[in-house]
Amino acid sequence: MQGQDSLRFRSSINVRRAWYPSQITASLGHMTQAAKLRKPMSNDASRVDILKLFTHHGTEAQEQRHGSLAATKIPPTTQTSTLGPRVEHLSAAADNTLKSTISNQLNLPEWFVYELLCFGAIHWCPVPPALSSMREASMDSEHVARLSAQRQAAISIHGKQAEQCQPKRVTQDIAINKHAFIRVHVHPKRFPAVYTVDWKECVIYNGADYVVVHKPAGVQVAPTVDNLLENVLFCTAQALQCAESLLITHRLDACTEGLLVVGRNRPFVQQFNRLLQRPGAVRKFYKALTQHPPPTGKLTHHMTQEQVKGQPAHSHVHDAPVPGSQCCLLDVLDVRPVEVVREVAAVWGPVAYEALLELQTGRTHQVSAGQTPALWCGTCRA
Repeated sequence: MQGQDSLRFRSSINVRRAWYPSQITASLGHMTQAAKLRKPMSNDASRVDILKLFTHHGTEAQEQRHGSLAATKIPPTTQTSTLGPRVEHLSAAADNTLKSTISNQLNLPEWFVYELLCFGAIHWCPVPPALSSMREASMDSEHVARLSAQRQAAISIHGKQAEQCQPKRVTQDIAINKHAFIRVHVHPKRFPAVYTVDWKECVIYNGADYVVVHKPAGVQVAPTVDNLLENVLFCTAQALQCAESLLITHRLDACTEGLLVVGRNRPFVQQFNRLLQRPGAVRKFYKALTQHPPPTGKLTHHMTQEQVKGQPAHSHVHDAPVPGSQCCLLDVLDVRPVEVVREVAAVWGPVAYEALLELQTGRTHQVSAGQTPALWCGTCRA
């Protein structure tokens, strides 16, 4: 913390063994933090163009003082997985560089701040966003007055257009103004599963307009707010050495394994989205592991989403329509018993059931958190 102009508070927001050496180089002993390299993409200039190899003297001692320094390890370590969520909100005390401001206020090494930039874990805007009524109510009047004065000072220079007050992801060090707002995800959410597969082998089809990739379980399709690197779009583009970013066309839950179509250009994405919206144009099949055998045939439920700000959405399934619900339809085509691994057998017993499902609607979490748990009273993984 540097003087009264700075503000910091916490909020609770937490590739098969071979990666390609030209993308990510393993840690080289205790003197070197993980090295990472990203090939630049021509129409994605806002993202980091290259993550260089850094040598950090005394890294081991630093990590003993700052447990957070394990947050960007490539691949994640056991220590990385034990770090809880940590999000810091800062106000720049003076005109400075982004990296120096964060390093000074959070007492973190600049090389670590650089790696957070590379992960896409830092967001900023020239004018601090307006305080929400909830946040304002949690602060004393002097604190609120100081923040309001800082916001007005920034507005007098930069204006209060939406783009000036909306935090945006930044992936390289830049000059920032006094009173600029900065959000730092010190512990980015990590996805170790990206390091357990060979992403070239995951590519089923590589065409001029689209790519079909076999998504492994435990990986997000698109970047998260704090992690640009560990997702299907980025890893597939790296494996194929794409000159441009791949584009999302549809999603699979992080816990789901299966085929995913990603676009190479916007005209294809638009055409594919139109197909998804046309009844019967694209058939969607899932395999779900359930504790009890489901009945075959058509199933109809109604689902609502409960969203609390700052928390994940929760799905609720109903047998009959309720206000705000969406109809969920799927067909159970086949059910057969299967043996399960020891860890599952300890909870479910030695036999579970694999159901072949065809979705007629595509509601969020319809299979994994909606119809199947409601009907068969057990965790379901599609």
